[in-house]
Amino acid sequence: MRRWLIAGAVVVAVLVVLGLAPYRNRSSGCLFCGANRYESWWFGLKAADWVTQTECSRWIRGIYPEHSSHRWSMRSVMIKGWGLGRTFGCGTYAGGTEAIHHFRSELGEERTRDLLTRYHSALQGDPDSFKRFLRSEFAAALTNGLARGESIPREP
Repeated sequence: MRRWLIAGAVVVAVLVVLGLAPYRNRSSGCLFCGANRYESWWFGLKAADWVTQTECSRWIRGIYPEHSSHRWSMRSVMIKGWGLGRTFGCGTYAGGTEAIHHFRSELGEERTRDLLTRYHSALQGDPDSFKRFLRSEFAAALTNGLARGESIPREP
């Protein structure tokens, strides 16, 4: 009986320590293909790191089978220090791959691939030019192309 009490006390102590332990979880998305990444740290040590494919990333993989170097953009984070407090950060990444994939049926395969090629070219540049591309040309191309059913305007 005494052994069971000691074993139970040890289990409770371990669960309390783990419940109060610091950890951090982060999810990210690849700006190039739209794959998802999940990372987790306990006591400062990486406990998990995996990448999952999405419908969008499988579509991109069919177009660019050689793609292997992801460009991760953080989507959300949860950080907890010792104790009970937690810090959350939520959002979505700034990429357009998933938007391009989402509107593929409305834009048509040729126009979608054209926009995807221009998106990937902008992605290879510096971060500021990429942000300008997303806010101006990319947004206008999606909006105009979908609203009017016209072809996506090309750069001069």
